[in-house]
Amino acid sequence: RVFTATYRSNNTLELPRCSSQHTGYAIHYFGLGLFHAALWADRPPFRVSAELRNDAAMSGGSDAAGSTGRGIIDLGLRRVRRILSCLGDPQTKWKAIHVAGTNGKGSVTAYLHAVLLECGHKVGRFTSPHLVEPRDCVWVGSSCISQEEFDSLDRDVGDAEHRLLDGNGGDSDCEKLTTYERLTVLALLCFARRGVDFAVVEVGLGGRLDATNVFEAPVLTVVTSIGLDHQKVLGNTVAAIAGEKAGIVKPGRPVVLGFLPDDAARVVLQTAERLRAPAALACRASAASFDSAEVWLARAAVGRHDADVAERWGALAPSSLRALGSYFGDGAEQLSWSRVLNGDMQLDNASIAAASLLMLRGSGELAWSEQQFAAGMRNVQWRGRLELGEWPALLVAASAAPSSAGAGVDPRWHRGARVVLDGAHNVDGAGAVRRFVDHLRSKFQREEGARTERGTDTTGAEGCRVLWVLALSAHKDCAGILRALGMRAGDGVVTTQFTSPTSMPWVQPVAAEWLLDLARSTGCQPYLCAAAPCVADAIGLVAREHPGRAPPITVIAGSLYLVGETVGLLDGLGDSP
Repeated sequence: RVFTATYRSNNTLELPRCSSQHTGYAIHYFGLGLFHAALWADRPPFRVSAELRNDAAMSGGSDAAGSTGRGIIDLGLRRVRRILSCLGDPQTKWKAIHVAGTNGKGSVTAYLHAVLLECGHKVGRFTSPHLVEPRDCVWVGSSCISQEEFDSLDRDVGDAEHRLLDGNGGDSDCEKLTTYERLTVLALLCFARRGVDFAVVEVGLGGRLDATNVFEAPVLTVVTSIGLDHQKVLGNTVAAIAGEKAGIVKPGRPVVLGFLPDDAARVVLQTAERLRAPAALACRASAASFDSAEVWLARAAVGRHDADVAERWGALAPSSLRALGSYFGDGAEQLSWSRVLNGDMQLDNASIAAASLLMLRGSGELAWSEQQFAAGMRNVQWRGRLELGEWPALLVAASAAPSSAGAGVDPRWHRGARVVLDGAHNVDGAGAVRRFVDHLRSKFQREEGARTERGTDTTGAEGCRVLWVLALSAHKDCAGILRALGMRAGDGVVTTQFTSPTSMPWVQPVAAEWLLDLARSTGCQPYLCAAAPCVADAIGLVAREHPGRAPPITVIAGSLYLVGETVGLLDGLGDSP
């Protein structure tokens, strides 16, 4: 298709109303409020004004999933840097640990935050998007900041922004912050004012151009994993995406690589070598079984891993590679800890956190003991990621919602039924949920067999069914996520929609009915197939369809916004995130 774009003197491209799939730009809106565009050629920082129709290319195949909005797209960091300078560069007042990755970056951030706290430091934590409300992105110590402190910081950031705008006489080069940029600046300012020693900061999207990428000399950078997600923004190959995430690596500053595909690892290691940044590849810890609580990382195994890494990658990054085994404490033969977060991917995430802490010890930035490490890993807090709950509490919470969808159903009937909460917002994340659900299903089948032998089985033939409550964002690979979830014949499916965040109207769910049709097309032949307007109604619908006993496993997944609304119900509308 041919279209006309007007290039203006203030570095602005003005596009007509059009479908994004037919322009020379892959225009994509991102749930944290930061708009991006992936150009066919490198350009200086610029701005794009466009009215976009969120059509089939963005929604996974249906106009019904979309919405219309207007956005400003900026590929530079100048706004964030300018406002931080106006505020006295708060990001330079504490030691930063910067964490990027397709999946696992939030979990690794939570692990590092917990261990640093256990070491006696005052620690900040910034993650995104928020789960229940914006303030739960910003932690100092063992909890998120209060609403009063959040509001005060937000006013101060707004005042600084107004001073800049007024001082520039309406200069178009000085623009207002996006929602995500403002939240990022607020967090960095909070950490400086609170006098933290360290802050662990999670990248929102990509890395190179993310609003968090303002640290000149972080004490550590981490790239947890790289997979295909946000391709319209970051690129269509893992190598291209790795290039964006490697943008957080800084000259001479240590970097830890998680379990990356070879093409991605090569890009990050080449970046580290070019910047003379010490680099180490994480070594996977061991566990006795899928759900074993006890995990260990043996010094001997790390030594073998270091030798393999040197043989495989030594020629690519000869001056950068570091041996993690050399950073074990004197006489320590292994690191041991108890796993408290669910899922096999948490073994990888904890291993990456362990490698990160070893690098911090090796660089002299952090001293810690094996006891402090184990205590911190045991005390990690990270909600909504394969979080297990109980049906009674969820049903009571849903019944108390304005819709009263669960009213009249006795929660005692559902005692013992488990609920799994997880974002599962990309294909890799959905695969992790599938493996965890398979594990729960097998465990339930073993328990059911034992009850049958004792003559106490009360579940009947429907005992191992899984009920899926799903909502997905319009810009995701909906079909790919559903395939990865792997719903089976005999499972149940209830689709719903989350409420678009007030400050981010461009974050839109796909229509529940459209998602239900897509789920049917996977061939899972569900025993229950229904759509509900909100999560409270979906929970009530499931309860009414199972008046005697809830399905043993109910999975609420597909979007962190859906999970956030569910957690908000459980927590009394977000009073204690």
